[in-house]
Parts: sequence; C-alpha cells; structure tokens
Amino acid sequence: MSLKRKYTLNMPQLLWGGLSENWLLKELGDLHWQQITDALNTPSDRLTDSRGERLYASFVRVQWSGINIHHFTENDALSLGSKLSRYGSKMFFSDTTGSGASGELSARLLSVFSTRKDSDNTQLAKGHLKRGIKSKKVKVHKKLPELAQEYLSEKSLLFDEQGKIKPEAQPEILYRRAYTIDAYDDINGVGLLYFASYPKISDKCERHYLHSEYALEQDWLQSAGVVARDIHYYGNANAEDVLIYELNELTAEKGKVTLVSSLYRSSDEKLIARITTIKELVEGVSLLKKSASYEHVVLDPTSKSLSTTAASSTAPSPSLPAAEGQRVNTARYDQSTLNQIVIDFLSSMLAINDLTPQSDLHALGIESVVYQELSEFLFDTHQLPNNPSRFYGTSTVAALTNDLLESLSEGRPSSSSTVSQEKPAVSTTTTSSEAIAIIGMSGRFPGSPDVETFWEHLQAGKDLITEVPKDRWDWQEYYGDPQQEQGKTKSKWGGFMEGIDAFDPLFFGISPHEAMLMDPQQRLTLEAVWHALEDAGIAPYQ
Repeated sequence: MSLKRKYTLNMPQLLWGGLSENWLLKELGDLHWQQITDALNTPSDRLTDSRGERLYASFVRVQWSGINIHHFTENDALSLGSKLSRYGSKMFFSDTTGSGASGELSARLLSVFSTRKDSDNTQLAKGHLKRGIKSKKVKVHKKLPELAQEYLSEKSLLFDEQGKIKPEAQPEILYRRAYTIDAYDDINGVGLLYFASYPKISDKCERHYLHSEYALEQDWLQSAGVVARDIHYYGNANAEDVLIYELNELTAEKGKVTLVSSLYRSSDEKLIARITTIKELVEGVSLLKKSASYEHVVLDPTSKSLSTTAASSTAPSPSLPAAEGQRVNTARYDQSTLNQIVIDFLSSMLAINDLTPQSDLHALGIESVVYQELSEFLFDTHQLPNNPSRFYGTSTVAALTNDLLESLSEGRPSSSSTVSQEKPAVSTTTTSSEAIAIIGMSGRFPGSPDVETFWEHLQAGKDLITEVPKDRWDWQEYYGDPQQEQGKTKSKWGGFMEGIDAFDPLFFGISPHEAMLMDPQQRLTLEAVWHALEDAGIAPYQ
C-alpha cells in the first residue's frame, strides 16, 4: 500500500524562511496513519479494541535524514511518497521519500496501537484490534525490521524490569531545563502529547543553552538546520505536566553538530524520549564558547528543585553498534571458540571490557531480553539452534557455552524445562458447592475465529470440515492410494483454524526467535487468554 502527496511550500509549511520540521513530521505521521486506516478500511475514530476502548497510533520510533531542512524555501515544490508495511498485526512501518528542486529526504516511522486509561496520558497500554477487522493487502515482514530491532535493543539496555533507567545507563548531563507543556501548541487532537512536539520541545530548550554558552552572531535557529533526526519514544505526558529536558551530548565536526537529548516527566522522572539530532551549520557560523568553565542553575516551575550541574565535555552516544559476526561451520565449534563469540557479543551489548568465561553473569544484572538477543544472534549469524530459556539458569559464560555444546552434540535445541515423569495426583472430591460466574470466554475453532462465530455455525448446522486450504499444503499433490504409491494419502479433509501464523511475539514481550521455538498450541493459548480477559472487560494494566 502506498500514498503520495504534492505541495507548494508556503507560510503554513515554513519556519524562518525554511521548511518547518514540525510541519514535516505531522505530515509524515498523517501519511502513516491514513495508510493504516485505509488498510483496515476503518475510520480512525472507530478503531477500537474488543472492550470498545479507542485505539491510538503510538509512534515508537521516527527517523529521517536528508538535505538541510533550511534549503527548502518558499514556493518550492515538494512531493512525499509513502509505503506502508507491517510486522504481525499491530506493528506498522512506513517508508517515505521526499523530493523537490532543493534536494531529497527520507523517513522511516514505526507505530503500535495503544489504549488510554481514564484520559491519563501517562497510563498508555498496548492495544489490540477488535476481532473482525480485516486488513487489505499490506506488505508483511517475515523478519522484524531493523528499525524495530535497534529500538528494542537500546530499550533493553536503558531500562530495568520496573521501567527505570539502569544506573549504568544514566547519561552524563551538560544542561537541564524545565519545560511546561503548552496545551495549545504541544497537544494533538485527542489530547496526547503530539509525537511531533518532542523534537520541537528539545529544540526550544537546546536554543537556550546555545545562546547562554556560545558566542553566536545570530539566533541559533537561523545558525543551523536539521539534516537528520532519530527519536525513540518511551512514554507520553498530560497537558498540565512539566517536562525536564537534558542535553547529554554535543559534538561539532566538519560543519555539523550532533546533539543527544532526553525528555523526562518531572512528576515521576520517567524518561519519555531520547532524541539524536544532527544539524548543519550555516556557512560562516562556528561554535565558540563564551567561557571555558560554566555551570547551570535551572528553576523548575513545580518548585521541585533541580540541582546545579557542572557541564562535561563528554557524554555517551545513546546508540551501540550492532554486533557483527561471520557465518561459521557448526562442526568447527569448541568451547573456547564459543566462549569468545558469547563474550564479544555481551561485551558489545553491555559495554563491558573485562568479561571472562568465569565472570559472574548474575552480578551483571543481565535481563532476559539480552539472552533473547544473544539467542537470535547465535542462530542468525552462526546457525546455532538454541533456546534462550536455558541461558537464564547459567551463572557464567563457560556454563552457558557448555550447556550449548551439550545440546548441539545431542542434535537438539536446549530444552527449556524438564518434564516430570510422575503423574500428578488428581482429586475426585468436590470441595465446594459455591457458584462460579463465567465473566469472559474465548476460543478458536475450525472456520471460527471466536466463540460467537462458532456458535452461529452450530446454530446454522454448518459443516466446518473442509478440504485442505492451499495455504497449508496442496492436497492434490499428495492425494492417492498409499498402498499403490509411497508418500500418498487419501485424506484431503480436515478442520482448519485460520491465522495460526499471525502470532505477534513482541505484543507478548517474546522475541521472534523464541516464538519460533514455542509449541503452536502455546501461542494460540496466549492469544486466547488475552481475548478472554478482553471479553471479561479486564484491562491489561489490571
């Protein structure tokens, strides 16, 4: 699915003589959202979950780059062409290219569905489309796109299981400033902090810092234009909230300035965005500091005091390079080789330089998501079948690779659990006569995606046994007398459930590779339990 738009740039699209990035982001978001509603054949205000709660398109990551945005000027022609794709049923991607006489740009957007509790923007939860909504043909990714992989990898390094920033992931601070959300300017049509407002808020606060610390001959807004932006979204905020802006990194090289900033909610100190920006200096502009040493005192309008912060000249980049590896013949592996592969991967992921085969992994606080990433890396890069659940119980790299070698020698992926051979005791005594209320139901049956459809088929006396669907296998290829011809069967009928390959692992916090190792019945059970909770009116956050 694709969508194109053409514009003649004029006052609504411009800012100080150049293209307004805020307008551009809003337009990119609108192209993305319109393609989703077109694909689902449902107006945006009618997209709901099974409880009737409205679904919103929550942007997870927005990334764009191209020509200096100031080079697009009044009366320039600009065209935007966007293509929509998806992974699973709730993760949508759009790739957009823009072109005009002044140059070109490209953008990638990633969104998921979310719901909101009691109009509180701080309580957004994952959303799930109401059953029955079918989508038109949209390109489906078989592998999680890089845009999402990078986001999830960085998120796992930033946050602990409680959603708080890990101590080792705390960035250095060059500058802090409080920002009161402007309800007229920063909020979108449904009362959420607009995804396009995050970089604008960052720019406003950044401008104060540049003006106070650098000897600029003109306004910072006119001194540099954006050429690239990468925004990772982690939360939202209410119209009355105060945000805390942090500048974590500023480097200048060859006429370009790279800035890394963070936005937090002041009320709970929750990180809601990490933004990486590259700006190109106007010819003749240079960054000269007013003084060699400085400090910043910033007052918070909520009267929550922000400490005086001494500036540092160095700060870590929010992005870590992806681990690289070459494909290796599995027959050549020994424990020493595996140890080095795992050490190199974990060292890159966790920024550790002294990891050894005997290092205590528990002391490093490694989360399950890191082991899931390691599992995918071993499988995709080195063709090593494995199960990440076995990694959790190992205390050292040596123990991990020893278990992996044992599983490889037995020709199996590591089992995630040991099945008891003892039969559980079964009680035949009724212990209570208390009534039980069934408040929610869910089920999937052949030809019936839910209980309601199954009941309708039963009432109508419909036979749900069908010929083998073509998306399972071509029964005609195997049909025949097995007594006469090997590999043939006279069976061409059965009861088949639809959409069994549409499991969305990330919705349940499971890595795609781990999902491949799961029993299909377990995946179906997870989906059925989720729908049963929805049917009972029980929200995920409860």
